[in-house]
Amino acid sequence: MALAMVLTACGGGGSSGSAGGTSGGNSSGAGSTGGGTGSTTPVDYKLSFSPASLSATYSEGSAQPLTVTATLDRAVSQTVNVAVVDSIGVIEPNVQLTPGTGLSYQATLQPKASLSVGEHSGSLQVKLCLDNPQTCASPLPGSPFLLPYKFTVTAPPAASANPAQVSAVVYQDDMLAFNLAISVPNAPAVVTFVDKAGTFQLNADPVRVTSQGLTSSLQMKAGLTPGSYTGQIELHVCKSQPCSQEMEGSPVLVPYSIALKSPINLSPLTRSASLAEWAQHQANAAHTGYVPLTLDARKFNRRWNWVSTYPERLATNASGIVQPIVTANDMLYALVSGESGSGNATLFALAENDGSLRWQKAFMTHGMNPPSTDSGSVYMATSGHSSTFMWGLDASTGAQKFSTPFDSQWDTYMAPTIANGKVYSDGGYYGGMYSFNAAGGTKEWGVGLSQYDRWTPAVDGSYAYVFMPAGLTGIKLSDGSKAFVIPAGTQGSDVNGAPMLIGAGNVVIMKGFKENGPNQLVNFDTAARNVKWSVTGSFTGTPAYAKDVIYAINGLQVEARSSVDGSLLWAWAPEETSTDPFKASDWQPKLNFIVTDNLLFVSTNSKVYALDLATHKTVWALSKAGNLALSPNAVLYITSVPTNGGRGGVYAVNLR
Repeated sequence: MALAMVLTACGGGGSSGSAGGTSGGNSSGAGSTGGGTGSTTPVDYKLSFSPASLSATYSEGSAQPLTVTATLDRAVSQTVNVAVVDSIGVIEPNVQLTPGTGLSYQATLQPKASLSVGEHSGSLQVKLCLDNPQTCASPLPGSPFLLPYKFTVTAPPAASANPAQVSAVVYQDDMLAFNLAISVPNAPAVVTFVDKAGTFQLNADPVRVTSQGLTSSLQMKAGLTPGSYTGQIELHVCKSQPCSQEMEGSPVLVPYSIALKSPINLSPLTRSASLAEWAQHQANAAHTGYVPLTLDARKFNRRWNWVSTYPERLATNASGIVQPIVTANDMLYALVSGESGSGNATLFALAENDGSLRWQKAFMTHGMNPPSTDSGSVYMATSGHSSTFMWGLDASTGAQKFSTPFDSQWDTYMAPTIANGKVYSDGGYYGGMYSFNAAGGTKEWGVGLSQYDRWTPAVDGSYAYVFMPAGLTGIKLSDGSKAFVIPAGTQGSDVNGAPMLIGAGNVVIMKGFKENGPNQLVNFDTAARNVKWSVTGSFTGTPAYAKDVIYAINGLQVEARSSVDGSLLWAWAPEETSTDPFKASDWQPKLNFIVTDNLLFVSTNSKVYALDLATHKTVWALSKAGNLALSPNAVLYITSVPTNGGRGGVYAVNLR
């Protein structure tokens, strides 16, 4: 094998390149150098390598590139051409050469994927030539130089496991079973699981693996005390049972590192006076999901876990749903209902300190919708045909303050928006919106709109903003009249979201459903009364906004986009096996974001992640999933989704 390389500036700046050579037993390359003054006496040059030799061990067919830095001891006044001679043929003929600092060059070499199992050792011959490197009749004094190598090729693993390693934080009362997907290239086979460290409760009997593979559930042993557990699951693979000899490449090792923690960590709550309550949809009337707080992910730990006692339809997958929660005065409020808010529902008031029940109130009505809080009250709407009310409850005791009837027709609502001493909510027999006095519940005005459900308005000091098929509608807070409509095309049967205010005169909406095809993230300019920008994608969930950046789920990834023009700033994708990690059932509360001054919290279908806003990397993950809220006590709440026959609940995590 021959390889030609062109060097420039060996001691004086320039560029580099590479070219393929002829087949055969060697490789060579050529390059030019500039600068420096050559010696008139034939004193040998010295070429040093770092590392001094190439060494690698890998399984057959999985070789990775190797990098070596070559440094000449002094400058050369003439053009230097380089020949790399590989007499055995262990490297691919595509060596890449780039200039380093001073008299150094960096070469990237790829061991051949076709190397057979065993040890391959020898030396690459590096020739520095003042003429054609293929013949090298005028070598640089001291040339050639030898670069030793040793490549150890092992048999490929008898099986592969996904994930290849397990790393998790779990709690004593919530010890998870880890699913391990196993495939065997030469299936059928039998696999025996061994954990010498004794962390997992494994079946001693071998299991059969077909060509379709196998997913095995690994359950941690009961009775383990809090601490760190490390080890490896050994997969012993045999062609048949009983096993007389393991297959080549067996056993396959799956390392694990698990932090097992106490189920309750009731550290004293420290309330931040500067932080507002998580009082409504996405925390505030602008629905930004922003909490001005700087956090250290190393201090996160679970506080408590509450499981609902919802009495209805527990055997179905779509009941016992915990609607998005809100907080007020060291308490949180969790409405547990049936599918999409239907069926009998119960509002639970829990203490932030320990999750203990303070009070509960049952509602016997068609649909109960998520709550909001303000000034010592809890507000929420029942919806149906003849039992539609806006409720006001005492946040401390649950005592009824008012229940004001309003028109509706079987709609499903999001949490009402609270602003300026008013309660604003979806409503109307044929669609619309109402304003209620927050203190006494008096209905102040109503406005007719198209009949769409699953939405709530965003509100500032002058307008309530609603997105409808005709576009973005601005409604005057003073009298409920329509101030303007900014056209933006049509919408599906549900709005299923809320506008988000991202600064003076800018309103962002998520238009349409990704399940129905491409949809848009749209920014309306309410001063100019037009669409400022629009981005097409597969957007889902509930976006968030802080400091000129919009965070949204687009397809299989989280995106950070400029609020100025919608351009993509950065993206992150979870490393999960799910083909659609952000997909939520129609009855499940939408996945949402929380953004702080340094972290972004987001949930997939299986985990909650904290992303560093500076590095865009994952700094914390928890194997729970659901809608998120963050209280002024710096406690993160995750409303868990019930599995078939299970109950939903609330998971509390200390963030400091």
